[in-house]
Amino acid sequence: MALLRAASTPAAVAAGGCGGVFVPFLAIGDLSGRVFAAAFGVPPDLAGAAGAVAGSRQQYRLPFTAVAMVLGVGGPKAATLTCLTTVVIAALSGLVTARAVNTLSSSLLAMIRRTRSSGG
Repeated sequence: MALLRAASTPAAVAAGGCGGVFVPFLAIGDLSGRVFAAAFGVPPDLAGAAGAVAGSRQQYRLPFTAVAMVLGVGGPKAATLTCLTTVVIAALSGLVTARAVNTLSSSLLAMIRRTRSSGG
């Protein structure tokens, strides 16, 4: 069920839906952060908070809002720095992924156009 929710929430946003998806993004990020906490030796609560921030930042593409959320909530310096680092990493990975997908889709469209023009 968690995997289905993790896939359906971004699909709902991509399709133009906006209602009732913010908290699921936080929950998906929190669960993801807690899953990887043990592997990196990070406290589960800190990893959950960082994951929640990353989940909301990545899906909504609002890095300044995520930074404001981290600074507004506050907490221990280590937690704040971890969450801010998570926002930066999520922003950079989002930019890299968007550029890669754009390049791939442009290449595929060019290939399809060449195939149609040579075949017809």
